Amino acid sequence: MKATALEELKTMSKLTIHLERQITELKFKTLKGRIIERDTSNSITDVERDLLDLKKKVSHLKNNYQRMHRSFQALNSGHMRKAEPISHREINMLDLLKDTVRDLKAEWVVVKRDVIDLQTEHRSIKMGQNKYSNSSFHISESIQLLTSKLSTLEVKNENLTNVLKSQSDKNDNLNGSIQELNDHNEEYTVTADNIKNDLRNLEANVKSVDKDLGLLKDDNAYLKTLVIASFEVHGS
Repeated sequence: MKATALEELKTMSKLTIHLERQITELKFKTLKGRIIERDTSNSITDVERDLLDLKKKVSHLKNNYQRMHRSFQALNSGHMRKAEPISHREINMLDLLKDTVRDLKAEWVVVKRDVIDLQTEHRSIKMGQNKYSNSSFHISESIQLLTSKLSTLEVKNENLTNVLKSQSDKNDNLNGSIQELNDHNEEYTVTADNIKNDLRNLEANVKSVDKDLGLLKDDNAYLKTLVIASFEVHGS
C-alpha cells in the first residue's frame, strides 16, 4: 500500500510540472495573440487613412468633372454663334482626369487587398483564441482529476494511519517497523501538502489564464468592430 501511494505521488508530481509548463505556454501564446491584434489594429488604422485619402481624391475628381461638364455645356449652348475649339487647358484637364481615375483604381486595388489581409488575420486570431480556450478547459479537467486522486490518496493515508495504530496496539515488538512506517507516513503527508499547494497555485494560474482569455475575447470583439467599420467606410 505504501509503495503504491508513493508511486502515485511521483506521478502526481510529474503531472503538476507538466500542467505548469502548459500554463506557461498558454500565457506565451496569449501574449503573441495580443501582439497580432495590436498589429492588426494598426493595419486597420492605415487602411482607414487610405480610404479617407481615396474619398478626398474622388471628391476632387467630381469637382473637376463638374467644371468640365459646365464648360462643355457652355460650348454647346445656343448663345454661342460659332462652335469654338477645345482649348489646350481643357485638353490637359481631361488628360489629368483620366490619369486620376487610373490612380484611384490602382489605390482601390491596394486598399481592397489590405482589407482581405485584415480579414485573414482576424480569422487567425479567432482560431487561436478557440485553441487557447480548449487548452484552458483541458487544464481544468486535469486539475480536477489530480484533485480526485489526491482525495483518494488522503483516504489511503487515513487507512494506513489506522493500520499503524492497530499494529502498535497488538504487538510492541513491531515498534521498529511501525516507526519506519510512521517515518514514511510523515514523508507522505509532507508530499501531499506540497501537492495541495501546487494545486492551489495551478488553480490560481488557470484563473489568471481565463482572465487573459476574457481580455483577448474583448480585444477580438473590438478588432471585429474595427473591421466592420472599415467596410462601412468603404461602402460609403
